[in-house]
Amino acid sequence: MVDLRRFELLNGEVRASVNGAWCDIRGASGWVLAALLLDGFVFKSQIKKVTGLSDEAIRKVIQRAGDRAGLTFTNDRGRGWSLDRTGLTIDAIDFLDLVEECDKAPDESRATNLARARTLWRSGPPRFALYDPPAPEIYRRLQRAHDQAMASGRRILVIDDQIAEAVANALRTEHVCEIATSFAQFRAIEPRLGDFDLVVVDRRLRLDAIDSSGDLIAERINDRSDAVPVLMMTLKLPTHVHLDDWEMKLGLAGVVLKEKDGGGAEVDKIAARINEVIREGPTERACSAIEASMVRYRRQARKQLEDGRSLEQAAPLVARMNVEAEAVVERATTNDLAGARSRRGAFLRNYRLG
Repeated sequence: MVDLRRFELLNGEVRASVNGAWCDIRGASGWVLAALLLDGFVFKSQIKKVTGLSDEAIRKVIQRAGDRAGLTFTNDRGRGWSLDRTGLTIDAIDFLDLVEECDKAPDESRATNLARARTLWRSGPPRFALYDPPAPEIYRRLQRAHDQAMASGRRILVIDDQIAEAVANALRTEHVCEIATSFAQFRAIEPRLGDFDLVVVDRRLRLDAIDSSGDLIAERINDRSDAVPVLMMTLKLPTHVHLDDWEMKLGLAGVVLKEKDGGGAEVDKIAARINEVIREGPTERACSAIEASMVRYRRQARKQLEDGRSLEQAAPLVARMNVEAEAVVERATTNDLAGARSRRGAFLRNYRLG
């Protein structure tokens, strides 16, 4: 028998699997279905208040929602409608269960639950242009759960030769952390980088003034297929390089400027900045850096193609280059970090930039 019992509410729409195919259910019928999937019951008086529909129009809306979703609703003595949600797979309910159970779960299970929850959340619960949200208390719980899932339970790799353990300990109140204290230790962990949500790396992993191991690590991660964002820590910026240019070149999720290093480092401030970036979305920030970098790289590639050629000769080459550049930007704007990195890497190689 075809599964008719899967429902999605966390991509801004009400979607139901009907006869093996997904369909969107919109308007008043979508509102009613969302209320029943989230709360199990909706009052007729509530539907009337929110939608302004007559009793007959409400009856048709209910019937249309049930038909489109392959469900049967029970009329409760004319007061409203209920839905037996036993056996239904509803992403929003699964999301709430995963997050709200985290307070009782051990750290490792908590991180796993939150990671699973984050995969369910895409653009959030349905938004209805004409109506207030259905099941408003559930909507509030969803927002609280979203804030918790995005800000905690991340798997973080901290790489620093002096304060890795201290920074990891400051983060472990909310996250699961591993450390590496050298480039060699990073290389040992590198094959399983896909297990992490964020890499936090110090620019200098040795004491000599010319060391830039952190840059090399960021470049190696950019060359991988994992979509793991990188946050850089540094006491000093690279010589003759502006902070924004450095972030864009390496596609960083951000930079933490340390006031002191070693035992004098203000670890709590560093951890607070890392948590701020996590709340803002490290993948989104890294993609924004890549998108911004393409303005410069496109300009450099165009100059290279036009030098020594007539406008007529250069035009088809520039047009092709623009298509390749747009492919990078498209992936960055959709937060496809792995795709944006891969496309940008190919672009830089093709035009010998970087």
